[in-house]
Amino acid sequence: QARKIFQRRLSARYRVTHGHIADYRGFVSPQTDIIVTDSLSAPPLFQADDGTVYVPFESVFALGEVKSTFYAGKQPLEKVISTIHDIRTGLFRPATKRNPLFYFVLFVDSGDVQMERVADLYNSTPIEDLPNIACWLDLGTVLYTKLSKNGLGESMPVNYLLSPSLDRSPGEENAWALMRWG
Repeated sequence: QARKIFQRRLSARYRVTHGHIADYRGFVSPQTDIIVTDSLSAPPLFQADDGTVYVPFESVFALGEVKSTFYAGKQPLEKVISTIHDIRTGLFRPATKRNPLFYFVLFVDSGDVQMERVADLYNSTPIEDLPNIACWLDLGTVLYTKLSKNGLGESMPVNYLLSPSLDRSPGEENAWALMRWG
């Protein structure tokens, strides 16, 4: 269902599918729930009988995981981080500032999430291996932000960086921030 929702929100230029990404050397990624690709310039390489699609890495814009409920014991963020790391280090794609990969994870229900543990995980993981956005629909969204001081000298988020590993400027104060709903 999530793929259908994403597809309805995007123009015909983009295709939303699930499956694996393959690079020109034949390396294949772990399975991914949502893959957003360029539908005009690069058709899928192969589609299995179960609907799983293998897409060329060069056509991929975004990758996402969708989970109904966050259960800490199942280590959902750790698995997403591992997948991002495997794709980043295992598959080859020339990195460009114009078209960096966008990674996201979406949880419908926050379940037993403890944001202190999420913060510890984010602080101990290389920024390149973290999802650009982690969202809990009943709680809030974790985004990377540029910080600035308000009139009281407190750090406040002023700009969200959707490509944290590329958009940072030297000397800027940046941090991951939880934007709570409501």
